[in-house]
Amino acid sequence: MNSQKGLELTSEQINKIREYVQTNLKSFYFYPNTNLKYRIEKDGRIVCFSPLTGRISVLNPTMAFIYLCLKETPGLEFYKIVENVVENFNAESQRIEKEIQNAIIWLFVNGYINIKNDNTQISFIQIVQKYLGG
Repeated sequence: MNSQKGLELTSEQINKIREYVQTNLKSFYFYPNTNLKYRIEKDGRIVCFSPLTGRISVLNPTMAFIYLCLKETPGLEFYKIVENVVENFNAESQRIEKEIQNAIIWLFVNGYINIKNDNTQISFIQIVQKYLGG
């Protein structure tokens, strides 16, 4: 029987996954996780439940906007997401690009969005399975 401890990622594995996503972020296409259950709040936040992770989260207005952009137009590239956020929030792209990168990585790691690379959609769980040898 597998113990819970045996299913945990090591720091090295987590760093490899983070590095993979950060290194390739600008070459990915992003898609929403269609299994996500959510409610849009009046202030622009989204309260969501991911059946994949079993977590309830509150997405701030920026992350909510990114998720909704991907729902409306699946397959956006990083630069297009930045452009949409800049336009919607009247911000400077150079100032918020790192924040958007962090938001996208958080959304991916928590199962709210998927990436497409080499014509294959990849979820965070698939990357974890790769590093766990599953």
